[in-house]
Amino acid sequence: AKVILASTFFLFSTNSFADEKSYFYILGSKAIGSDVAYTWTDTSSVEQPVNSKALVFGYGKKLNSFSENYLLGFEIDYANKYKGSSGEGILEPCLTDWVPGECSLEYKNMISGKFLISKQYEKFKPSMIIGVSSAKIISNVDSGSINDIVGGSTHLFNKRKTAPLYGVGIEFELSEGFILKSEYLIRDFGDSGKVDLVGDNVNYTHSDNYKLETLSIGLKKFF
Repeated sequence: AKVILASTFFLFSTNSFADEKSYFYILGSKAIGSDVAYTWTDTSSVEQPVNSKALVFGYGKKLNSFSENYLLGFEIDYANKYKGSSGEGILEPCLTDWVPGECSLEYKNMISGKFLISKQYEKFKPSMIIGVSSAKIISNVDSGSINDIVGGSTHLFNKRKTAPLYGVGIEFELSEGFILKSEYLIRDFGDSGKVDLVGDNVNYTHSDNYKLETLSIGLKKFF
């Protein structure tokens, strides 16, 4: 069964690359407008900036068009990490009474599947994009802000989450099968809910929505 499965995959891959409808792409990506607010007992709040860069590696394929005027495509890609800068501050939940605390936020090993609806205008091709993303979100605040324990971190999130994805893209044909590709995408992973380790419903923390916005640009190449 494994041999048959591998053979089927190989034949599918060979045929798909041979029809010049398949392509690879690599994009430089940057998180923009993606700050997340960490709030402590609804009295103080610290913004956690997310403005890091990442590389996106992807594979795409043209699908059969549903209209003479519009093109349909599918893409799947991978980004290693989008990471927030240091969240150390003068307010809880990122500062304790004894030592400076630190908030942190990472979106790791992000996989995205996207459908693109496009229209060709000579060398330009704008697209509307919808899909879904999955990433492991590691979101920490300082433990002392919640339970008065010096040092350490408390996870608001430490698990893989999925989110709807939507955005726009534009492509410009270059030469020899290379295409300049850019896209702006929004993903909303939801909020963390309230984290209350003490159980007194007094000292707790929570965050607003983990909404990741990215702007990416790079090259794609047909095979």
